[in-house]
Amino acid sequence: MARVEPRDDADLDAARGSDFGAWQRELRVPQIRHVAFLTAGLYLLYALLEWRLAEAGTLSQWQMLRGLSIAAILISIGLLSFQPRYHAPMRALLLIAPVLAISGNLLLSLGDQDFVSYAPELYLALIWTFSVSGLTLGPATVSALISTSLILAFTALYGNDQTLPDLHLLWVGSAFAFGLLGAAQLERSSREMFLAQAQLQRQATFDDLTGLWNRRQLRDELAREIARSERNAAPLALIMLDIDHFKRVNDEHGHAAGDVLLRELAELLQHQVRGVDAVGRFGGEEFLIVLPDTRVDAARTVAEKLRATIESNAFSVGGTCTASFGVAEYRPSESLDAFIQRADAALYGAKRAGRNRVWVSGD
Repeated sequence: MARVEPRDDADLDAARGSDFGAWQRELRVPQIRHVAFLTAGLYLLYALLEWRLAEAGTLSQWQMLRGLSIAAILISIGLLSFQPRYHAPMRALLLIAPVLAISGNLLLSLGDQDFVSYAPELYLALIWTFSVSGLTLGPATVSALISTSLILAFTALYGNDQTLPDLHLLWVGSAFAFGLLGAAQLERSSREMFLAQAQLQRQATFDDLTGLWNRRQLRDELAREIARSERNAAPLALIMLDIDHFKRVNDEHGHAAGDVLLRELAELLQHQVRGVDAVGRFGGEEFLIVLPDTRVDAARTVAEKLRATIESNAFSVGGTCTASFGVAEYRPSESLDAFIQRADAALYGAKRAGRNRVWVSGD
């Protein structure tokens, strides 16, 4: 089967869903990098502040080490972001980094008289996980749920103030709720942007009526194949075909019927050529097939097979249909337009010779 876009809506939705996840993850890599380095800088500053207080007690020494450890993890995340093959472990580290930061905070400060000075980090970490880190909604929710569970468990076990836990839990719940809301809105906006870009890309690449490549994409593909042919001295052939008496179909059955015929012919063509071949609608009722690594004699055979298949096929509009074919083989150093023009001239040679036949450039 030729290289074409799947036309089934379910297939398209499934492809878009899987593609969105990959697109979103890669789109957020620069954000992850910048946020990781910036947050590492803040934790280094935090460690410096704790170092200044370290002489006052052991707690500040441990807090300083915690700040340095989290900074080291974040710097590692930022460095891993530069290499695509390390993006999976990068995201795994990013998921556990806030969990580790919150765990250390709780272990060292919960129940201490200075907890009110360290508690804001817990709330900020939850919002950071959802809205700043660069994690997508699913992993961010997992990370934040683990962190929130730890906060609730430690507070229940070690909280020793009757007023602070109530306010503390209010801020924890608020941070989680606002973070989740922001992440969900961002995910929705990202999906809308992705779908809009996918639609624009499809419109720029595929013919809306038939689902085949459009004229622009065919020319781009032909240019690539010409370059490959020149580079490898490989043969390359073109088949151009045109539905015979297509105007009569429109006049007798209406333009909607003509559209049905074009779609049915497109479906037939894409199932009759090789997977390496490119087939598309070149304009109106004209179709173009690019055949890599194919000599003119083989291309003629393909065209003749297609002609016979079309002639014998029972179309839903008008029953039968025929087409005329022009075949050309690429000549070294020939321009793209000249190559297409020779196939087009051969096609109209077939038309002049009586239609429903194959004509080879140079015949």
